[in-house]
Amino acid sequence: LWPLFGIANQLLALVALCLATTVLIKMRGPRIMWVTLLPLSWLSAVTFTAGWQKLFDTSPKIGFLAAARKLTTDLAAGTVPAEKIALTHRIIFNMRLDACVAAAFLIMVGAILVTSAVRWFGLTAGGKARDLRESAPVWLEDEIVALEKASGLLGWLWALGLLMMAMLRHLAGEAPAAKTARLTHADCDHAAGAAVAAGAASVAVGTGEAWAAKEDARFNQPRCC
Repeated sequence: LWPLFGIANQLLALVALCLATTVLIKMRGPRIMWVTLLPLSWLSAVTFTAGWQKLFDTSPKIGFLAAARKLTTDLAAGTVPAEKIALTHRIIFNMRLDACVAAAFLIMVGAILVTSAVRWFGLTAGGKARDLRESAPVWLEDEIVALEKASGLLGWLWALGLLMMAMLRHLAGEAPAAKTARLTHADCDHAAGAAVAAGAASVAVGTGEAWAAKEDARFNQPRCC
């Protein structure tokens, strides 16, 4: 298993470098992509060469399939002691299984490399938008923005106090009305729960009424999500 572990470990590093290269191109364009592309190229050459050798090298000491063939030949020739025949059959099976797993790893990571290269070409050629948002944006709370803009000891203490109060209101279920009124349960399949959530979301009132509507929806809707 150790050669298989080594191959899988380096292939995982290849996937990480592919992702890092894509992010660098999206952030700064192709001029700094060499920072991750150079180690990616070296690691790809070494790992895929080693993987190919472990699969198809003719030496039984290197190749999985070559070792399985040698042991099969030894069994057919009768050179394996009787007490080791069962163990030899297990080793042959393991060698072939390792070869199949290594080949699957190489094929999947090779597909990731090809897909990444196509993506890089599209980004550098200008055919793809360099958008770093892979999912819907999550906007920062006002208190966190105040913390980022804080300066000086008093400013930091004030911003930290605001952040702590916001966390306490969130834990107590007393978030600001603009946020508590947005009660949606899109992943809820029950019509009754969706109706209660929709009714609470339509309330455009003050903080107290919004909190009451949220609590009402929390305890009266079906527990589906």
